[in-house]
Amino acid sequence: MHNGSNMLLTADHGFLFQQDDVDAGDIAKLPVAEEWTFPGQRFAIGKGIAENPAVKVFSAAAVGLSGDWSAAFPLSLGRFPRPGSGKRYVHGGISLQEVVVPVVRIHKARTDDTGRVEVDLLRVPAKITTGQLSIALFQDRPAIDKVLPRTLRAGVYALDGTPISEIKTATFDSKDDEARNRETALLLVLSHAADQFNGQEVELRLEEKVQGSEQFITYRAHSLKLQKPFASDFDEF
Repeated sequence: MHNGSNMLLTADHGFLFQQDDVDAGDIAKLPVAEEWTFPGQRFAIGKGIAENPAVKVFSAAAVGLSGDWSAAFPLSLGRFPRPGSGKRYVHGGISLQEVVVPVVRIHKARTDDTGRVEVDLLRVPAKITTGQLSIALFQDRPAIDKVLPRTLRAGVYALDGTPISEIKTATFDSKDDEARNRETALLLVLSHAADQFNGQEVELRLEEKVQGSEQFITYRAHSLKLQKPFASDFDEF
């Protein structure tokens, strides 16, 4: 648990442990030098250090420091011999894992100030008296910054769940500040299946897909009566 929203996560790779004695191949000999001022196990500082294929030598200027000294580092897992120093718990020399520190930046976005636009039904009649239903849907606010868009599908259903119109999908992602520009008009044409439910209560549904699944849940629902004066074979043309 944490209360902050920004974190830096890092890790030390630790050290190597070996139960057996150090292999002779892992002991790097100190190169020839005019003077050793600090002969360490993982690095050694001195003056006039001679080049050696088993070590990497940097001058003070090469590492951005002043002085006429140099530093020698054993390559890979090599280490300089040092009397009295531990040999079972060791680090490597100038290998990548020794000189690069992993850092991960984590940003925890607040959930209390983020959300999706809301969509309302506008101008829905009390009855369906023709072979089609015209509706208007209103997006309550612009989909900007931390306000996310919303995708819905609309259709007319009998109370037993039978779809009796075409199903249309609309995405509400308008960024317009003007409210009237965030209205969406939909025209739903009834199917022949609607004829058997004439004179009954039906339902206009807005449904939203459950994230990560193929299931839909009802987002908005509005009851109205299907009351066509007569069924027409031309309603769908």
